[in-house]
Amino acid sequence: MITTEQFNEMQARVAAGRHEAVPVPADAVTDEGDLHDQILAECRRRLWPCVHSRMDMATTTARGCPDFVIFADGGQVFAIECKTAKGKLTPEQMGWKMLLERNGHRYALVRSFNDFLGMVETWLNP
Repeated sequence: MITTEQFNEMQARVAAGRHEAVPVPADAVTDEGDLHDQILAECRRRLWPCVHSRMDMATTTARGCPDFVIFADGGQVFAIECKTAKGKLTPEQMGWKMLLERNGHRYALVRSFNDFLGMVETWLNP
């Protein structure tokens, strides 16, 4: 996925406090499953196919793969990772985030449904 050198560089940046602080929205979820359900419903409403990593069993995708890969309007693809207010990215998730963004893909960590909607609208209407 990422080289040992890339991982060590990322760890050094995090340890030095140079990583981006992600603000926690006031309406952050306490149950990540509810957020998954809301996002799935929104994808169905918009007729967006998506790949969804299940929460009820061990992953069948690569470790750290985002919770959602959404195929939106106009050929746009969104990678979405869901977390509760206190949830943190694992090292594998940080690796995916770094590589996706490095390669120009859209990746977001969302903690509420409104957070998700805001990110999608920003991406759809730059």
